[in-house]
Amino acid sequence: ALYFNVINHRATNTTERRIFLHPTTSFFQRVILSPPLSKMPLSQENRIQMAIAAYKNQKVKSILKAAEIFGVPEATLRARLKGRQPRAETRANGHRLKAIEEETLIQRLLEADKRGFPIRPEFLRSMAQILLRERLQ
Repeated sequence: ALYFNVINHRATNTTERRIFLHPTTSFFQRVILSPPLSKMPLSQENRIQMAIAAYKNQKVKSILKAAEIFGVPEATLRARLKGRQPRAETRANGHRLKAIEEETLIQRLLEADKRGFPIRPEFLRSMAQILLRERLQ
């Protein structure tokens, strides 16, 4: 239990022993196992980005080893290396308007507001419906 608490940074009592790593421990294992600079753990996205950088810079020889060292799913790491975008950066399904159409509406809304003529929600909705109708014809 002591080993688990120290490795997983749950040791709150300063009398608990620290574990000194063997000199042959790799740099990345020391980074992962060392105490964090802040109390906040790295998010999975940050660990994936670090694993990608380590693999691309040839600090780690295999994808499997990079996934193990940084504690991320191997399938996720492989997919990211092939170009898949993180879920937070992808556009959700079910949007009626395309991204460019939404951007156009936003620009019109901001321009009208800047001139002192804010657009009412009903008018904005009708503008969106016109865009949809034009695209579907």
